[in-house]
Amino acid sequence: MTYSTMSIVEIAMGLALEPDFAYPPFDLVPDPRPPQQVLEAVLLGLLERSRVAIAFSGGVDSSGLLCLATHVARQHGLPEPIAVTCRFPASPATDESRWQEIVIAHLGLADWIRLDLSDEGDLLGDAARRGLLAHGVRWPALLHIEEASIKAVPDTIYVMGNGGDELTFPTRTGALQLLLERRLVRNRAAAAAILGDVRPRLRWARPNDTRRVPEWIRPQARHRVRSVLRGHPHIDGFLWRGELSRRTSAPWALRGHANLVRQGAEHGVELVQPLTDRRVICSMLAACGRWGPSDRDTAARHLYGDTMPAEVRSRRDKVDFASVVFGPSSRAFVDQWDGTGLPDDLVDPTIVCAAWNRASPPYSSFALLQHTWLQQQSR
Repeated sequence: MTYSTMSIVEIAMGLALEPDFAYPPFDLVPDPRPPQQVLEAVLLGLLERSRVAIAFSGGVDSSGLLCLATHVARQHGLPEPIAVTCRFPASPATDESRWQEIVIAHLGLADWIRLDLSDEGDLLGDAARRGLLAHGVRWPALLHIEEASIKAVPDTIYVMGNGGDELTFPTRTGALQLLLERRLVRNRAAAAAILGDVRPRLRWARPNDTRRVPEWIRPQARHRVRSVLRGHPHIDGFLWRGELSRRTSAPWALRGHANLVRQGAEHGVELVQPLTDRRVICSMLAACGRWGPSDRDTAARHLYGDTMPAEVRSRRDKVDFASVVFGPSSRAFVDQWDGTGLPDDLVDPTIVCAAWNRASPPYSSFALLQHTWLQQQSR
């Protein structure tokens, strides 16, 4: 298995947009079984084969998987999973220890590996540079960030919560249910999703629509970018089936999940993402009805039930990893950059440099930074 690398247009856009025939989309057929039951069966199959380690950040999906896997292991007399947490002491904004400790205390879990990392998450840190020199620019740009935790748990099945957002983030029409039930005031994410416009939106459909094109793409290159986007499934729909299919079959989802599996294999570890399992997805298709989930708490309850603390399941905040991924190595490169190495026919260097110098550079600029560094190594 080889890594799925990014084309030059994808690098400029900062997103995997082109389908890869090695990872075809799949049809969704509703599975009437409760999602928690299906997910438990997936986890049981893993626990019966090997000791399981779970990437545990304290977020909803990593916590849910850890809690449910622990529940299944105890129910069947199997070894309990190992929680693996990466921490960045030099970046206080990434601290999720409060949430982590709530979950660990709730479970009374014995095996908890905590890794204190420094530049391992940096877009141009040692781990990232090794990957770039060996394979080129891969999707996602933060693929390297899992390397330390994968290496810490050899001879295990390493479980990650990727795919959780696709299953649990409310649709705009699902969120509309909150408005009808007068619960919208308590859900800011849902409010933001529907207050502007409750009609389906077709993105990039009009020839001159550049709302989703990064600011650094040159005006004369936008036709080239639109040619890649033409026919791409970027439609926000009302129906849950179409929306879930769009989320789970998008090139950035399929290729990103495949690259993570490949990275685990490269380091001798089987990496599994249960929330991308077709059986789990199809059970959520049935469970969330015609319109999809109205809020993340309800959707997470479908998957994890009451096995996790309610306050963690209803968590709404997100930590800021900008100081980790755009760390000292990346900042030093930008400070000394001579303006070369970009795809100049596509990208305006002045604008992208300004984006890199922001306190929180946009995610869509990360692949460009790595590409620019890699180009300079070949000079």
